[in-house]
Amino acid sequence: MSTMVALGVAWVGHRRAASQGMMQGIALYTVMAAAAAPLLAWRFDLLPSALGLAGFAFILAGRPAVSGAAIGLGFAAKVFSIVLLPVLGIYLLARGQWGSVGRLLAGFLAAAALAWLPVSIVAPEEMLSFAIRQQERPIQIESIQGGVHLLTHILFGADIRLSFDFGSVNVHPAGAEQAMGFGRIATIGALVGALVLFLLRLGDEVRREGKQSLQTLIDAAVAILLTLLVTNKVLSPQYMIWLLPFAALLRRQHAYLVVLATILTLTIFPLNYDRLIALEPALIVTLNLRNSVLVLLLAMLLIGPFGRAHLARVWSAARLKHPGSPVPPASSDVSRAVVPGSGGAAAGLEKDDLGLFGQ
Repeated sequence: MSTMVALGVAWVGHRRAASQGMMQGIALYTVMAAAAAPLLAWRFDLLPSALGLAGFAFILAGRPAVSGAAIGLGFAAKVFSIVLLPVLGIYLLARGQWGSVGRLLAGFLAAAALAWLPVSIVAPEEMLSFAIRQQERPIQIESIQGGVHLLTHILFGADIRLSFDFGSVNVHPAGAEQAMGFGRIATIGALVGALVLFLLRLGDEVRREGKQSLQTLIDAAVAILLTLLVTNKVLSPQYMIWLLPFAALLRRQHAYLVVLATILTLTIFPLNYDRLIALEPALIVTLNLRNSVLVLLLAMLLIGPFGRAHLARVWSAARLKHPGSPVPPASSDVSRAVVPGSGGAAAGLEKDDLGLFGQ
C-alpha cells in the first residue's frame, strides 16, 4: 500500500513540477512513512488516504467520475474522506467545469452506495452507528481540547477526570458535557471557513495569474484534513496517517512540520503513553507542542500565500500615497502576477481556465 501511495505521490508531483517535483515528493513521503512506521504497521488508515490521493490524481487526469468513486470508496472505509469532496468540487467550479462537478458527485454516490449495500441488507440499523458513536465520545486526551485541559490542570490546578472508554483515554473537565454541542458547531463552521478561504485563494490566483495552481489544490487538501483534526474532540495517533499522501506534496517548509508533528506523536504514543496518562508535565508539554505544530501548519496553509499577497497590495497602495515608504519584500506569489499585455500566463488563456472568476 505504501508503495502505491509513493507512486501516486510521484505522479502528482510530476504534474506539479516535472522531475524535480516527482523526486521531492517521493523523498518526502519516504521520510514521512519511515517516521510513521509504528502507526502504519497496525492501521488501515492509509487505505482511505490513498483513495483520496487517487481521487485528486483522477481529477488532474480529467476523470471526475472515477475521482468521485475513489473518494466514495474512501468514505466507506473511513468517514473523514468526505471532506476532500468539496475541495475537488470547488476546484472544478472555479474552472467553470460544471458538468465535471456533476460527474464527480455521481461517482461518489455510486461508489459509496455500492460499498454500503451489504451493510444496508445485513444490518441496516448499523448504518449510522459510527455517527452515533462519534457523537457519544468524550474528549480524547490527545486532542487539541484534551491537551489544553491537561495544560490548565498542571498550570492552574483545573479539575479534570480521566476515563477509558470507546477504546481511548479521555479527559473530563468540569462543564465539558455542556460544551459538546458547541464543539460540533465549531467543527462545521471551521470546515466551511477553510473551504471559503480556498475559494478566495483560487479567485485571487485567477485574477493575478490567469489560472489556478496545483499547489493550491494540494494545500487545500491538507488544510481541510487539518481543520478536521484540530477542531475534533478525537485525535488518535493514527489520524496523522491521513495527512501523509498529501503532505508529501506540500512545500518543503510545510512538509517538515508534518514530519515534526509525526515524530512528536510517536514520542507520546506508543513510547511514553503511560507517562501521559500519569499526567507527567513533560509529556503534557510535548502533547501541546505537537498540537501547536498542527495549528501552526493549518494557519500557514490557510492564510500564508493568500494573506501575503493581500498584505503586499496594501503596502503597494500605501506607497502610492506615501512615495517615501520602504519597499516591502516581494512575495513569490506576488512576483508572478500577470501584467496585462505583458505576454504572461494570460496571453494564451482559455475560457475554461478562468471559470467562475473570469466571467
